[in-house]
Amino acid sequence: MTIRPDAAVLGAGDVANGFGRMLPYCRGPMAKTEKRLTKRQRKELYGKGPSGTPKSSGSGHIHCVACGRHIDPGEFTRAVPSAAWLTCQHGSRFASCTTCTIETQARLDEHDRTGQPPRVTPAWH
Repeated sequence: MTIRPDAAVLGAGDVANGFGRMLPYCRGPMAKTEKRLTKRQRKELYGKGPSGTPKSSGSGHIHCVACGRHIDPGEFTRAVPSAAWLTCQHGSRFASCTTCTIETQARLDEHDRTGQPPRVTPAWH
């Protein structure tokens, strides 16, 4: 009996795959892949995408429409709130500092009249 140089000698825990290579012996069931969320479920949890609106219950990055200041979620629920949610006629909610509510409301009124997206000041931290 002649042994080919490329043929491997099988050990007690190895199985040949028919191509002259050894495979490790697998004990127990194969590991299942973790279930992933569907696209619809991801949209419900995280918003529509990079430019989508974050959910109010989630950890969104919120900025004032009028001045662009970063607003922490806790500012809406303080005893004396320093931020407020304003709603346009279409039902969309926009964040505003309490000092900027008049300017933000003016921008939302313009948004309601023209149907264009509201003018939003670039964010700053």
